[in-house]
Amino acid sequence: PISIDLHLAHVPSAKLLQLRLEVASRESVALHMLRSQSKLLLRLMAERSAELERLQALLVPVRVEEAVLGEDRGASAQVKYGDLFRRQELLRRKLAGEAVAEMGEEELQQMRELEDVLSVLFLARQRVKILREIEALEVEVERRRADFEKAKQANQRSLFSRMFRRAPSSDEPEGGGTVFLSQEERENLMREVSDRSAVEEVEFPQQYKVDLVLGTTSIALTDDRGHTDDDRQILAASLTGARVGVDVAMKADYRGKDSVEWRIESQLLPLRAKQSGKDL
Repeated sequence: PISIDLHLAHVPSAKLLQLRLEVASRESVALHMLRSQSKLLLRLMAERSAELERLQALLVPVRVEEAVLGEDRGASAQVKYGDLFRRQELLRRKLAGEAVAEMGEEELQQMRELEDVLSVLFLARQRVKILREIEALEVEVERRRADFEKAKQANQRSLFSRMFRRAPSSDEPEGGGTVFLSQEERENLMREVSDRSAVEEVEFPQQYKVDLVLGTTSIALTDDRGHTDDDRQILAASLTGARVGVDVAMKADYRGKDSVEWRIESQLLPLRAKQSGKDL
């Protein structure tokens, strides 16, 4: 058995996610691997990488990816996707103004291509941001609808309304949507909720600190091609202990692809290693 201790902490104020993993800190661990096993593992990793590239090419051919990203390599594509997704959600929730036209098949296809090409990280962040804007718009519309209903009921109860009931004015809203907001009010509200200083942001961890602590460990790589016992040992290593610390800051490059800034610190306690019977 191998002991594993995991310590996890999230610090929202610092946008920090911290993890400490301690493996075999209370016992000694020995790992034995044959040469054929290591070759198989490397081959499987190479095949997986090639398969991922093949599937990506099937999903988005290179010519389509280049056409979608354009000459600025994705900057305008990101803006375009944000506009299309915002418009789609406003139409779906019946919050779009009268001047906003329904999305055609060409625009829907363009949106699907952008979703295939742009990074998942960018798409998730963009959707969260836009959905929060639209939710704020919904709250304002519902507030104004409630105020209108209260005023309407008050008018109906008034003596003047009972004696001189009039036909509904064409200026009164008859249904949902943003009829309770003028076009100018709607645009101002969307700008306000888009302003980071005016609305609470959804903050994802932007920094990660990972510490890996390893106890006493020995590793042996053995050649299984039929050599004598003296020649079979390819690599043998014994480590009293080790610590590896990794600091990662998440970034997005000009294409919206995941990018990172990183720093690694390592500490090795006494290590003994031999390769083919010779000390290293």
